[in-house]
Amino acid sequence: MPVVRTQRRYAALQAVLVAIVLTIFLYGFWLASENPKFGIFGRTLTSEPATQRVVALTFDDGPNPPYTTEIVRWLKAHDAVATFFVVGRAAARYPEVVQEAAQAGDQIGNHTWDHAHLLLERPSHQRLELRRTSLAIRAATGAAPTLFRPPFGGRDPEIVSLAGALGMRTVLWSVPLAGDWNRPPARIIAARILKKIKPGAIMVLHDGNKGACGVLPRMTHAACDRSQSVEAVKLIVPALQAQGYRFVTVDELQRMAGPAAPEIENEEESGGGL
Repeated sequence: MPVVRTQRRYAALQAVLVAIVLTIFLYGFWLASENPKFGIFGRTLTSEPATQRVVALTFDDGPNPPYTTEIVRWLKAHDAVATFFVVGRAAARYPEVVQEAAQAGDQIGNHTWDHAHLLLERPSHQRLELRRTSLAIRAATGAAPTLFRPPFGGRDPEIVSLAGALGMRTVLWSVPLAGDWNRPPARIIAARILKKIKPGAIMVLHDGNKGACGVLPRMTHAACDRSQSVEAVKLIVPALQAQGYRFVTVDELQRMAGPAAPEIENEEESGGGL
C-alpha cells in the first residue's frame, strides 16, 4: 500500500507540474498574440520607414462625444490629422461624430462592433464583427474603411486574412501603449509617447471606452472621461510639430512608404461584399 500511495502522489505531482507548464505556455502565447512585434500571428502594419519626419496619431474605442469631437476640431485647427479606429456600436450611435471626423480629413478605421477579443470568437462571429462595423462606418461617411485594428491587438493569421478579404489592412502600433485609459495626468501620457517617437511611428490614444459610452446604460461618467487624453493631444502635437514632424493618416503614411501589402483583397471587387 505505501508503494501505491507513493505512485499516486508522484502521478498527482506530475499532473500539477504539467498543468503549471501548460498554463505558463498558454499565457505566454496569449501575450505574444497581442504584441505588435510578433509577426507569426499575422502580417500587420506597425510603422512605416519614412524619409520625412511624419507620424500617425491614432485613436481607439470611440466615437465618444464630447471628447472625440474636441479632438477632431482641435487637430483641424492645428493643421494635424489622425486615424480613428471606431467601435461599430458607437459609430452607429454617433454617426454625426464619425462623419465630422471624416470631413475634417481624418481617416476612419474598423475596431470591431463591440470591442470583442476576436481570438475568443468563432470565425462566423469574427466576420460579423468586422462586416457590421464597416457597414456602420460606410453609413456615416459614405465610404468603407480600408484599415482594421483588432481590440487588444489580438489576432492570428486567419483574422488578418479575414480583414484583408474585407478590404482592410491590419494596423497595430510602434509606440508602446501609454495607458491613457487609466487616466494618468496628461503630461505623463504625453511623456510616454514622446520618448518613443521616430519618423514613421504609429501611436495610440483612446477617445472612448470599448465603444460602450452612450451605448450601454451602466457606463459612468468616470468610465467615459477621456479629458486626460484630449489634453495629452494638446501637448504631443505641438511638441512634435516643433521638432519638424507632420501628422498624417495611416493611409498617407503607407503611400509615402510605398505600395500596400499585397495580401489585401477587396471583396467588393472580387464578387463579395461587406
